[in-house]
Amino acid sequence: MRARLAAMRDEGLKDWEILSILANIALNARFSFDVAGRPSREVMEKAKAELNRPEEPDEALSAEAFSDEAIRVNRLMFIGAHVGSWGLQGGRMRDPDALEALLIRRYGLRRDDVDHEPLF
Repeated sequence: MRARLAAMRDEGLKDWEILSILANIALNARFSFDVAGRPSREVMEKAKAELNRPEEPDEALSAEAFSDEAIRVNRLMFIGAHVGSWGLQGGRMRDPDALEALLIRRYGLRRDDVDHEPLF
């Protein structure tokens, strides 16, 4: 797992990006979604409540939940979320690498960060 995180950092992802991707993986692993892939109102309320309480050690997800495939899929979702938040239209993301490069160069996706001790 640590090697995957280090590889993401080596690619230039900021810690906040990595944490966002990992948080989405954890939420997806813990909560069920409807057929359209959207959480129900009940699931959203439960997720909000869960985010506001400390996790007990015996509730921790296994490292297998954070597979290469889960990271890849949630990284695409992260890119898609940024496309939407900036009012852009990403279409079907035919080339997610090119879209990510555009977000970095044109929209400064990785320009901003705050000073902090490295997490990964």
